[in-house]
Amino acid sequence: MRRTEGFTLIELVAGIVLVAAALLVIITFTRNQASRQTSIIYQIHASELAGAMIHRAQALRFDEESNELGGEPFCGDTGPACTAPASYGSEGSENGVLTFNDIDDLNEYCDNPLSGSDFALALGLDPTVYGNYQLKTCVTSAPGFVGAAGDDAAKRLDLTVILPNSQTIAFRGYWSNY
Repeated sequence: MRRTEGFTLIELVAGIVLVAAALLVIITFTRNQASRQTSIIYQIHASELAGAMIHRAQALRFDEESNELGGEPFCGDTGPACTAPASYGSEGSENGVLTFNDIDDLNEYCDNPLSGSDFALALGLDPTVYGNYQLKTCVTSAPGFVGAAGDDAAKRLDLTVILPNSQTIAFRGYWSNY
């Protein structure tokens, strides 16, 4: 006599295999989404840091020898010579991003990146959010930028934000001697 109720062993094993396969697909999809979410958060924080650094850089004058109030005389023009590219970096008592007074001072962080938490703390932001980020700022002369002639007519800022997962996001800005 055959029983007509319940499942056979083969049916149970087949059901378990199908459920396992479905769970594997769901877990794989969820795990990939989680890493994408983290990457997006890293990119948002990197953009916030970069934006803050660029705003800070825009407040700086073009060169140590430039008129503090802007306008003429421009360094290298009728005024004193601009800082030579080999001398880019902070001068004298300038010992941090808040004490820098011209764009090439940011070259201080080209070989030794600024920690994101130090920069955030200096700006009054929460340093724990940016603790594993770094900002690398390199300033070079930009001869030929918008028809500028000579090494002292324009400068290029290359800003690289290094994320906690070691990825980098690069930004670039130009400053001209006006």
